[in-house]
Amino acid sequence: MKLTVLITTYNCALYIEYAIKSILLQTFKDFELLIIDDGSTDNTEDVIDQNNDPRIRYIKREHFGRSASLNYGLQNASYDVVALMDADDISHPERLEKQIEIILGNENRVCYTQAAYFLESDYKIKFLSEETFHQVLNKRIALHGSFCNSTMMFYKNNILKYGYDETLPSSEDYDLLLRIKNISEFILIQDILLFARIRNKSLSSNTYKSGKSIVYKIQEPFYQNLSSSFEIDGSIEQWKLKGWREFYYGSKRFARKNWLIARLRNWNLKLTVAFLLSFFPEKFLEFIKNKRIRLRINYQIQRHFHRIKIQTEFNEICRMIRE
Repeated sequence: MKLTVLITTYNCALYIEYAIKSILLQTFKDFELLIIDDGSTDNTEDVIDQNNDPRIRYIKREHFGRSASLNYGLQNASYDVVALMDADDISHPERLEKQIEIILGNENRVCYTQAAYFLESDYKIKFLSEETFHQVLNKRIALHGSFCNSTMMFYKNNILKYGYDETLPSSEDYDLLLRIKNISEFILIQDILLFARIRNKSLSSNTYKSGKSIVYKIQEPFYQNLSSSFEIDGSIEQWKLKGWREFYYGSKRFARKNWLIARLRNWNLKLTVAFLLSFFPEKFLEFIKNKRIRLRINYQIQRHFHRIKIQTEFNEICRMIRE
């Protein structure tokens, strides 16, 4: 069985070498590395040309955006199974081997893995992706992407039926996730098999607000009937979920209104804290979200008390890449 690793890139010459090397170091060897360059104006092509490996296939085209590049890449992938990866991330050497075992022969499966996030300035792990369990998966998907998209592996024909929405300037992965959820079986490997880079450059307030409004619009048709869309029954649970949607992407005032309809006795600690935070300025909430404060604290607790050695493992992978 062979597969295609699909990387789309745009002006990522500073980082793509690590991404490429991490794929070439995979324990699973039967793949093509298809790189779709979305009209880069830096020296991306020169960096890629330095890697003399017949499994690399590089295509440069005009700048149409990430969604268009993903669709183009899927249409040109040589093999039925496709693994995605961002051009600034690093895959664990065992990533492809472990994922292909999960989806082989199960064409409706979409496989993700856990991820660790590192700061580009010092390559220090800052937090891990949040664990997602099947019993809460529908609620998670109703609000967020819930998975690290750079770990996605799937049969391309299932995804091509839907495709990425090329009219969306962002959140195209989440939009696709919502549209394929009823025909897919999502599998999450609990092992950390990808290291995602945190860029130092922060989003502007305008970009942040625009991104929220896009997600809010994407969710709209699915919120018309929460029972059929996410199998979330009961008016109290639905009011709470609508409140969370407003808290993250809409109006904080409407969030409080929905939660109050659900009544205080049905709240938990997390909802109570969010209710109080909803009175704070938007910039403060933006800071909290971008810094992933809760996930950073959780990682430090796990690292000290459960002796997680992911930083040591990551350092060794980086050493292998540099050699």
